Amino acid sequence: MLTFAVLGDTDHALFTAAAMAARTQQPIVVGSDRPVRLTALGERGIDVVSDPQPRADAYVVLTDAANLLELIARYAELLAGRAVLLVAPGVGGSALVYDWLSDAGLAPSALAETNANPFMGSIAGSTVTLRGAKHGLLAGDLRAGPSAAETFRPALDLVAATALESSLANTNHVLHPALVLSNLNRIVNATPFTLFLEGMSTATERLVVATDNERAALAAALSLPYTPVGDWFTRFYGDQGCVGSTLVEAFAAFPPFATAPGPTTLRHRFLTDDVTCGLAVLEEVARRVGVPTPVITSTVTALSAAAGTDLRTAAGQRADAVLRA
Repeated sequence: MLTFAVLGDTDHALFTAAAMAARTQQPIVVGSDRPVRLTALGERGIDVVSDPQPRADAYVVLTDAANLLELIARYAELLAGRAVLLVAPGVGGSALVYDWLSDAGLAPSALAETNANPFMGSIAGSTVTLRGAKHGLLAGDLRAGPSAAETFRPALDLVAATALESSLANTNHVLHPALVLSNLNRIVNATPFTLFLEGMSTATERLVVATDNERAALAAALSLPYTPVGDWFTRFYGDQGCVGSTLVEAFAAFPPFATAPGPTTLRHRFLTDDVTCGLAVLEEVARRVGVPTPVITSTVTALSAAAGTDLRTAAGQRADAVLRA
């Protein structure tokens, strides 16, 4: 029986470890320096503990995309010759990690990336409560060979894909920048608001769709499958109520989105991950293959100006990795 570990020190990593423990009915170790002990997922008993250097056959890596290589460096020797699944590592994330590990002589046996975080939840003491579980996540393999989807399917609900397909299918890169741009005044003034209800409007949806249309054009230029962002949410959460003829309707019908808070600062992963490691990289890849992206370019430029920082700093390196893969 394969053993699994989760590398990452975030709540999302703990939600994922808890769900994997329940699905596999085996202990899951989380790579963390802080003590972690989870014993229940809702009413189900689970066994999740922490270890600074967890040993396993297969690793799920879950951290902010901006911190990805820092986390990989910390656990690099554990990953050599193992199956590795990167959770939403940003556009080209798996290619960056493969190059880094290979250059260090520590190449994994299989490497793939998902197009989203698998779970939403909360933690109280040693109990995890899941509020949303995505279905049909892509597990995009970087290289031909053993399928990461097959390796990790005992622990997670995954569909096999290529790494490039998964990179371009991350809905956060399309959705979150539009939400930030539409709610700048609330965010910079730290005004509390619910992200997907108060923060979402028909105008914001038009911006999301316009951005998504440019993602569709890029996918076509790269001969990749394309699924509209609204269809992704139906696929992820449709059985949990996220259904509607528009994003506004679907988000309003999905109970976990009713209380999800918006950011209260621009120093947030919606920019550092979803623009710097996401939308700005799509813009650069599109430029190199001759696909116009006026909406994406305007969004990245406007958010860079609002944040007072260049959100395109990682675009070149990540685009290189994407087009090499």
